[in-house]
Amino acid sequence: MTRAGIDACSQFLKAINRVTDGAVTSVYGIELEMRTVYSTAERSTDPVLRQKAGELVRRAAAIRNQGSTAITRAAEDFADYCKDSVLRGRQGGTIIYGPGSTPAPPDQTPSRPSRPISSEEVERQLKAMLEREGAQNTKCTKKQYGSGWLTVCE
Repeated sequence: MTRAGIDACSQFLKAINRVTDGAVTSVYGIELEMRTVYSTAERSTDPVLRQKAGELVRRAAAIRNQGSTAITRAAEDFADYCKDSVLRGRQGGTIIYGPGSTPAPPDQTPSRPSRPISSEEVERQLKAMLEREGAQNTKCTKKQYGSGWLTVCE
């Protein structure tokens, strides 16, 4: 299972969803979607996946002359290959990749508490926020929360 293979299968699923959802309706659009799948599959080291993706492109191009039956069979083959070979052994449908490079160390500086603000500033900020939100006839009450105060508006 390679990441490129998984990406190709994911791209195929996106393409099928676009067609099924009606976002792609033309033969030309379907062909473009399948070319995108093939382009993604090209990065894979799996020759069977690349061959099946190429078949999708050929069948999509042949829809005008042969109808949708050919592309349907090629799509089923590609989906089966993804399920049975590329994603074999995957459980739960989740694939987690590690970072591409070594992550930077976390910031070691301790976070400082924010500066205290006066009750007048709290009132000003609260009034401005209520005006922005268009809240009229709002009842606000102050409640002690630990060593500070909390304003609750209903």
